[in-house]
Amino acid sequence: MKYFYLAIVCITIFSCQPDSSKTPTKKAERTLLTISPIERDELIIELKERFEKDQKALSDYINASDADADQLNSVKKNVFEENANRMKEIFKKYGFLGWDLVGEEGAHYFWLMVQHADHDTDFQYAVLKEMGPAVENNNAFAPNYAYLTDRVRLNTNKKQIYGTQVKYKENGQAVPKILMDSLNVNKRRANIAMKPIELYLNTMTEKHFNRNKAVYLEKGIKRPVLHEIDVK
Repeated sequence: MKYFYLAIVCITIFSCQPDSSKTPTKKAERTLLTISPIERDELIIELKERFEKDQKALSDYINASDADADQLNSVKKNVFEENANRMKEIFKKYGFLGWDLVGEEGAHYFWLMVQHADHDTDFQYAVLKEMGPAVENNNAFAPNYAYLTDRVRLNTNKKQIYGTQVKYKENGQAVPKILMDSLNVNKRRANIAMKPIELYLNTMTEKHFNRNKAVYLEKGIKRPVLHEIDVK
């Protein structure tokens, strides 16, 4: 599967490029950094604390009443921006935080806070360029790369590749935001170790329905409206 990653990563890094002046270079060698065990542990602790703050702000906003939604959205935005600014400082010092530097959990925390830095697409793209070689070198989670790829593309007015970013129809069913070559999306997802898009969309639909169950029951929608799964 690693060799499929190599092909997909090379394609998606180039196609994510916001403008021709930012053409990424070919696969770069990982520069080994000198980091003490204490410094590494402190960095992982900080990443975890900021990740938890991110998730709380997001959860509070998602579950907010209409009366509190604006205030909690503002809190979420501030948390995302504060975390992104700190991730930029860390990225400048260490480069991409892969498994070799901060372990799988630490790398996930870093990636998610970059994923939420939609106000700074240049930063997201800079991380994406370094994340590609990290995936090739088995130093990052390939599906996370797909999520960030789609996020950057949508943030730069391009069609997403893997269908990770969704919106919801009136009946609560999740559908992908604008997507290139939708007929072959599952081939691309399979090549980067992701499940078929129908299963992913159904998971998102069920989560969304359960969070907003009272609203949909009022509309007469008693269960999630799921996509059909091709069993072939």
